[in-house]
Amino acid sequence: MTMNNFKPFDPLKAKSLADTEVAALAQKREIKNILGSYVGWYDPFCELIQNALDSIEERAANEDNYEPTIWIGINIKNNSLSVTDNGIGLDEDKFQKFLCPDISFKSGKTRGHKGVGATYLAYGFNYIQVATKFPGFSAVGKMEGSRNWLNDENPSGNPQMKQDEKVYAKAFSEIDRGVSIFVKFDQSTHPKDLKWIVADQAEEWLKILSVKTGLGAFTANNDIKVVLKVVDRDGTKTEVVQKGIEYFLPHNAVQKSASASEINNKLDELFKKKGKNLIYHQGLKTLMLFTNDGQQTSFLSWQKTVGLKLTKTR
Repeated sequence: MTMNNFKPFDPLKAKSLADTEVAALAQKREIKNILGSYVGWYDPFCELIQNALDSIEERAANEDNYEPTIWIGINIKNNSLSVTDNGIGLDEDKFQKFLCPDISFKSGKTRGHKGVGATYLAYGFNYIQVATKFPGFSAVGKMEGSRNWLNDENPSGNPQMKQDEKVYAKAFSEIDRGVSIFVKFDQSTHPKDLKWIVADQAEEWLKILSVKTGLGAFTANNDIKVVLKVVDRDGTKTEVVQKGIEYFLPHNAVQKSASASEINNKLDELFKKKGKNLIYHQGLKTLMLFTNDGQQTSFLSWQKTVGLKLTKTR
């Protein structure tokens, strides 16, 4: 058998040189595989916040007299999320490329650098708006129907980032450089509805995000400012401002707390006072006291909150 001669080639260029339909199918498979790794309810919060943190920390490392700030907008009524930062921003080249699979401009020292998080945000939802300010370049674009396109076997074409005019996040007008990303949720996305979490106050959401996202950093950073605004299902607005991010410790947030030794001492005290009428379900969530006639007089309960909350009711 005679072997054919051929010129050296780059296998990684196959998708870009392939027939349009073949290339589209390959891209879809790749994106679906990426989205398959994002199954957590808080994934969009994690991705947007970690990107913002990486950006402001990079700018802070090279600039003096700079207050690194993140603005988070959670609109339960409109079922949307926005995260704005005054970090380094995206130049024109990065603006056009950062949503593409496996393209990352981050180093290994950042929170995320695999190059798939932005792709998840772009194609995991049916509406995304990206706005950037960078020295010499500012732009705002939107991409619609990406999630539906991914599930459509016969799409008319690939989703495109189109120029937009109005930036959803008002905080974007306050920054000299940085990025603002806005996404909307619907029945085809994950999560589908922000009302599911049953939290509608800014203080509640700050605790949640401090547990679930990079706001609860293992290494504290007291310079970062976080502004969180929440619009509940009725349109009522609440806001909280926090200076610094750090690992979330429940005893710093709960209204009442007690150490294990304090609880054991209280148990001994109650046992001596109530004797056999004290019923303690070890390993369960309640400690109940009954009188001799079986009537409940008081109880201590562990309530479901971000941390363990010890309250006493009568």
